[in-house]
Amino acid sequence: MNKELALTRRWSTAMAHVCVITAVAFLGGAIWQWNSMSPSDLASWLDVPAIRLDQGRNIAVLLLMILPALINAFGLMQIRSSFLSFARGEMFSPKVILGLQRFGSAGMSAVLASAVLTPVVGFFLTYDSTAGADFPIRIGTGSLTIVVISGFTWTFARILSLTAAIERQNRELAEENAAFI
Repeated sequence: MNKELALTRRWSTAMAHVCVITAVAFLGGAIWQWNSMSPSDLASWLDVPAIRLDQGRNIAVLLLMILPALINAFGLMQIRSSFLSFARGEMFSPKVILGLQRFGSAGMSAVLASAVLTPVVGFFLTYDSTAGADFPIRIGTGSLTIVVISGFTWTFARILSLTAAIERQNRELAEENAAFI
């Protein structure tokens, strides 16, 4: 049992570092994508003939493109706190449960934001264009996988929370019963 706990602690410490690296990669990737896309690349991504990209619109596009990455980075920092708690030997603390729930919520929110922001960016870049364009909401298989994993993580955290509450209640009842005897 001690070997398993030691392994869990080492793995959790490593995963806490992975969370930081991944959060930085999400943010850096979003900024790199924004910086590397020319107006013609954006028009191609949005499937429109052309867009007008001035300084104000360019900054707005950055903010819209980075939002899902920020949400994901927030979620990763939340689950990082759970991993750090695991590394300290805390398995069922409220902090662990809250980190897991927030990670799950952030994952689902990031997928939703990504799906909705593509049409928002498209509309924003073409609202004054003479050619009309449709901007469908796009959700890929990777996004669906994230929704399922995030939903599982949130549900698992909720089950842990309920289990911890039942355990507390049972302990209180046992103490109360012991006081009567």
